[in-house]
Formats: sequence, C-alpha cells, structure tokens
Amino acid sequence: LNGTIPDALGDLTNLDTLSVGDNPMGGAIPSSLGRLSRLRNAHLNNLRLSGPIPSELGELSELASLFLGSNRLNGTIPSALGDLSELRMLDLHGNGLMGTVPSTLVDMTKL
Repeated sequence: LNGTIPDALGDLTNLDTLSVGDNPMGGAIPSSLGRLSRLRNAHLNNLRLSGPIPSELGELSELASLFLGSNRLNGTIPSALGDLSELRMLDLHGNGLMGTVPSTLVDMTKL
C-alpha cells in the first residue's frame, strides 16, 4: 500500500481492526477515523504519517490497541486519548512528539 489514508475510511463504521503498518504511506492521520465506533485495534506504525495526532481518536470507545510508533508525527499527545477506557496498548515511540504525557493517560488503569 502507498499513498495516504483516505478520509472515506471513517465511513467503515463496522471496522474492527485497521492494520496498515509497515507500508510506504504518508500524510496526516484523518480525523474521520474517530467515527470508527467499533474499532478495537489500530496498527498505523512504521509508516510516514506526519502532523498531529487527531484528538478525534479519543472518541474510539472500543479501542484496545493503538500503534502509532515510527512515524513523523509531531505536536503534543492529545489529552482526549485518556478517554479511551478500553485502551491496553499504546505505542508512540519514534515520533517528534513534544510536551508532557497528559495526566489523563497517566491515570488510565488498563494501560
């Protein structure tokens, strides 16, 4: 796979797992992914994704694993990720993220 993650992917509301890691994809993470209400696993690691992490990802109430490592993401970690009550695995390594880890993440009991 190459190119960018299409905004229309957010229309696949029954999607359970999104695994596109280790491909030459780039661009921003579409905020439309926040509409994937049944998404449990998002593996977007080792791509060429850039820009900030959309706060809309905090709306993924079923999300258990979020892998965004080894990209070119920047900005801060959105505090909205702390709303992911089912999150058990989070990988953000190898990016250009700045600032502190939000307290909403530090207080998560399943992470």
